[in-house]
Amino acid sequence: MTEAEIAAYLQSSPEFFLRHPQALMPGEADAPGVATAGALRRQGLRIRLLERRVFDLQHASDDRVVAWQDLLHWACAMFGHRDEHSLPQWIVEESKKRLDVAQACVKLWDLRPEFAVCAFAQDVGDNARLLAASLTEPYCGPNTGLEVTQWLHDPHAAASIAVLPLRAGDNEEGPDWKNAPDWKKAASSPSFGLLVLGSADTHRFHGAMDTSLLAGVAALVGAALSRLR
Repeated sequence: MTEAEIAAYLQSSPEFFLRHPQALMPGEADAPGVATAGALRRQGLRIRLLERRVFDLQHASDDRVVAWQDLLHWACAMFGHRDEHSLPQWIVEESKKRLDVAQACVKLWDLRPEFAVCAFAQDVGDNARLLAASLTEPYCGPNTGLEVTQWLHDPHAAASIAVLPLRAGDNEEGPDWKNAPDWKKAASSPSFGLLVLGSADTHRFHGAMDTSLLAGVAALVGAALSRLR
């Protein structure tokens, strides 16, 4: 292992010195006063680690606030979009821009007759409908060749994908904004579409990621597109 690799490991694992405090003062464990000095040094290290964690949490919190504010602005524009025929494609373009993905696609079904000939209502098979009905939250993970990825303009370039089920959300009371919205409650409504996102980055969408923001996107997009039904 090179010095660079050791340095990289220590930067990614700052708790190493808490687990192995002797590494800070090798060979001095029995020297007079070393026990006290070592305790003080470990305490200082713990304080620095706590400060780092607080900074990381604050940074993550700030990012979430910005993301939710952007989602709110997007929702206002979404519900203000008057042309129903162009709304799905407008949402596709906005999804790529606001969610920073290279590819996106919307497909809908069970719409009013005048939308049956539109591109966003074509090429929807039973597998896509079953997938949408089975999802209670967005699916995020590698592109394993799901049928819905064929809707993207370059399916093979999408290393990771997110599949968002679209529902009308017929809950008249709306979400509980005093607490974190429980988007899963909308899963009781029938699905009528999917929003598929594709990224060339294999780590952009993965099974361990927080999907609360994407669930919020799905809920708002579903509510906005429900006027086409």
